[in-house]
Amino acid sequence: KATVSVLNCLPVHTTPQSMSVCAESATISAGVVASYLAFYSAYDKATKNLNLALLKRVLSFENARFSFLQLNKVTGLAALTISGLGLTPASFTNSCATGLMTIAAWMGAFHAGSSFYLFYGLNPVKAVKGQGKGVKVEVPALAMGAVGLGMLGWELKTNSDVRSPASYVALLMSLLHFYFIETPTGLPQDLPCRPYAYLSVATAMTAFNAFGFGNLFRELVGTVCKAIPL
Repeated sequence: KATVSVLNCLPVHTTPQSMSVCAESATISAGVVASYLAFYSAYDKATKNLNLALLKRVLSFENARFSFLQLNKVTGLAALTISGLGLTPASFTNSCATGLMTIAAWMGAFHAGSSFYLFYGLNPVKAVKGQGKGVKVEVPALAMGAVGLGMLGWELKTNSDVRSPASYVALLMSLLHFYFIETPTGLPQDLPCRPYAYLSVATAMTAFNAFGFGNLFRELVGTVCKAIPL
C-alpha cells in the first residue's frame, strides 16, 4: 500500500516492488550530483584549485566526448555516494533510503551503459577481454561493478528493507569496482583521483561501520560461497 509523507509530494511505497523515489531523496541526490560538478569536475589537477572554466567546458559540450566522459565519472561517483548515504541507518528513514538506493541504481545503470559505449564501443568482446580502460585488473573490476549493480537491483525489487546485508555487499562490490577500474596498477598509491572523489569512499566506509565490518565480511564470504557451485 502507498502512504504519503508530510515532507514529500510523491507517494512513498513500502512494498518491495515499488522502487519509488520520494521528493526528499531526489533533493538529496541532486545535491550530491551538484557537489560533484562543483568540487570534482571544476577541480584543476595542475593547479590543485577549483577552476570554473573546467566546469564550463564540461557543461558546454564543445567537445562532446570530453563532456560525456566527465559526466560519466560524476554519475558513477555520485551513485556510489548516494548508496553510502542510503545505507547509513541513522541518517534517513527506510522510505527515503529506498528512494536514495533506487536513484543510485538507475544512475549506476546509466554509468554502466555509458561506459560500455565510451570505452568499449558497445563491443561485448572488448569488455570481456578488458580492452577499454587499460588498467591491470580491468576484467575483475568490471565483474565487481556488474555484481554490485545486479545485487542492488535485485534487493530493490524483492526486499522491503533496502538496508539488507546483501545491499551492503553490493555497495562493497561497487566501491571495489571504483578502486580497481581507476587504478592502473591496482596499487593504492597509483589511484589518480581528484580529492573530492574520496567523498564516495568516506560515505561507503561510514555505512560499513554502521553495519559492522565483521558482519560485512561474513556476508561477503557467504555470498561468494553461494555463488560458487560445489
